[in-house]
Amino acid sequence: MKNKSFEELKKIINKNSTQADMDKAIDEWKADRSVSDGFISALTDRTEELIPENLPYAIESLYKSDDLPKLLAFCVLFEHTCQDLPYVTSLEYIPLFEEKLKFIYHTLAEVFSLCYNGIGDCVAMIILNNDPKLSLAKEEDKEKILTAAEKRLSMLKEYISKNGCGEDEVIGSLAVTLDLISYANNEAILKEVKEIQSLPLDPECELFLLKVLSVNGLGGTEALAARLADFDASRMVRILGTKGNEELFRNADVTQEKIAYSEMKSWLMYPTECGDSLEKLEFVSSFIHEGYRYYIFKFTSSSFKEEGFMTGIAGGYDKDSLSENLTGHTFSKFDPISDDPEKQAIEIIDLISGYWKKRAGGTEKEE
Repeated sequence: MKNKSFEELKKIINKNSTQADMDKAIDEWKADRSVSDGFISALTDRTEELIPENLPYAIESLYKSDDLPKLLAFCVLFEHTCQDLPYVTSLEYIPLFEEKLKFIYHTLAEVFSLCYNGIGDCVAMIILNNDPKLSLAKEEDKEKILTAAEKRLSMLKEYISKNGCGEDEVIGSLAVTLDLISYANNEAILKEVKEIQSLPLDPECELFLLKVLSVNGLGGTEALAARLADFDASRMVRILGTKGNEELFRNADVTQEKIAYSEMKSWLMYPTECGDSLEKLEFVSSFIHEGYRYYIFKFTSSSFKEEGFMTGIAGGYDKDSLSENLTGHTFSKFDPISDDPEKQAIEIIDLISGYWKKRAGGTEKEE
């Protein structure tokens, strides 16, 4: 016997092949408020009737809904198709409120335990973005996540020991798994971490290895932090946080200038800015403006050769203690550096501040 709700959803999924179309169709779908066993059975047993290439869009649309039948459909579809999905969309960037997270936590744990690939990494990011200490997970779901994480670490350890840690997929998977288990306080997992610690790792992975070592009071943090201070001091401070790590940062020679340098470099290397064309980046000076400290840099780019050295600023930061960027004024207009770079920097600060003041007042004009 056909189930009406399933037939409606099947028609929507098979008809819509873009995220925008799927979002509109799922939003307009008047799902039956009384979820029947027949609907759940059909979702479980008849997934082969759904076009696989359209499923990722349907899963995202259902995931974004706050309607119970649609959210239940997300859970059933995701659990029963996760190993066959061609890909997933950016679920990790869609925020969840607490009750909704609790409702789907079992599904997240189940999918993470089944998928040792990018789909599993996506689920790990969903959890990290909404519940990094797994404090909202039921004990059985937390156990499932940690058991799967231990297995992932073991698999990654074996792979890296044989093939190295140079592939983007391996780097991303190890980084997100280390981040996920930072607060697990699990003896078997920490044993895997100690063995991974002895392997040559990409610095991206080492940032999260440092977090695990620091959170769990394990050895090797000072030497690792000293290496990473020159790799990306800004992200290291962001990942670890300043509270309780003052001595570690001091011993590793993490300075506000290094944090600003990392942030300026990251901004300039974004594809819409210099990207890979960034050549040189050098510190010029720092100054205090309206109670915050800013750092001026000069840089060259192969895409702007005629400009020579150009001006960029990072900041503003707490002027009295080590901190992340507090005011969000890291920027460059790609103007050649002048004889008065501080004046140029203040012009950039005023430009950004003026823009956001207009946005806040609703006075900006449409281009």
